[in-house]
Amino acid sequence: MTVRIAFAIHDVRRGGGQDRYALELVNRLAGRHEITVFACSAEHLDPRISFIQIETPMRPAALRNRVFTREVRQRLRKRDWDIVHAAGGAVPGATVITAHFCHTASRKASKRWPSAYSGFLERAYRSIDTTIAIRNERHTARHPQLRALIAVSNRTLDEWRSGYELSAPVQAVIPNGVDASDFRPGENADRLALKSELDIPPTARVLLLVGALVRKGVETALEVSASLGPHSYLVAVGAGPHDRVTAMANRLGVQEQLRLVAPVPDVERYYRGADVLLFPTRYEPFGMVIAEAWASGLPVVSAATAGALEWAAAGDDVMVVDDPGNAGEFARATSAILENQELATRLSIRGRALAETLTWDRVAAETEAVYQQAVGS
Repeated sequence: MTVRIAFAIHDVRRGGGQDRYALELVNRLAGRHEITVFACSAEHLDPRISFIQIETPMRPAALRNRVFTREVRQRLRKRDWDIVHAAGGAVPGATVITAHFCHTASRKASKRWPSAYSGFLERAYRSIDTTIAIRNERHTARHPQLRALIAVSNRTLDEWRSGYELSAPVQAVIPNGVDASDFRPGENADRLALKSELDIPPTARVLLLVGALVRKGVETALEVSASLGPHSYLVAVGAGPHDRVTAMANRLGVQEQLRLVAPVPDVERYYRGADVLLFPTRYEPFGMVIAEAWASGLPVVSAATAGALEWAAAGDDVMVVDDPGNAGEFARATSAILENQELATRLSIRGRALAETLTWDRVAAETEAVYQQAVGS
């Protein structure tokens, strides 16, 4: 059944989590449905997709979100849609939403595991922004037009149910996907090339952290690097307060072992060049970087807070640490991988096999099934 779909999200691109999700999903649905994307920016869209650009200020985030919501809702009134699909609380009144995040749960996590990198003004700004996001999510979850909610993990679905009195008659869990052809296992040449580029000794071990550095737990990762000694280097790829991260590295005495890299379009080569992915995240509904590491055959040490672990077996597919701030446990799990080739190989093989089940085609097919239920409900 062909349906008319309006898809609303701030950005559609290869980078990021929900941005990549949107790109992969709409491109796969383009041949079967009539799709219009409402976004501030979009890259690599299938030519069969109509794109309507929404002009918003970039900062502050609260104003950007408000303007985006207002402009999209005004444009949606110009025609009838079978499905209005939006990201989280971006468009109250959407018929389908995908919950990539729950700000109520995120606030609880930030109080439980506060970051050393947040100054007073930053904390105040984030508090205001989070309060507004919670209000929007609550409004969206209770809106009478909402027919279906898709969550990227069971945990996230439970968070929306308990936090917002979710009214959607259709509720589904669909994990994020990964392109196993883009993210492939690395070889020794890949590791040597990355080390040469980053001025890391050829015999050193590379610990990788990818994503928004504060939320992904860069403090813990730095402490792990310090405890493992001078032959373990931390490569942190992502946005964040690089100056504060460098300052902490100096305090820990690991400034020479830290390599900070701004977000890059070809992050897959960092996975291929590393030895272990560290993921001591404070709050993570799914964790697409875990799936990317699995697809790359890269062993993963993750905090239990990551939703992607719902599809994994601890000890066989991934090493799991309960407390994201427990650097000692992270260091022990990382050392076990670095010192035990049999364990590292098992994690690599099983992770790759698991990633091959998390396809974007699967995401598209299961989302279409939700659309059919939503239209009929």
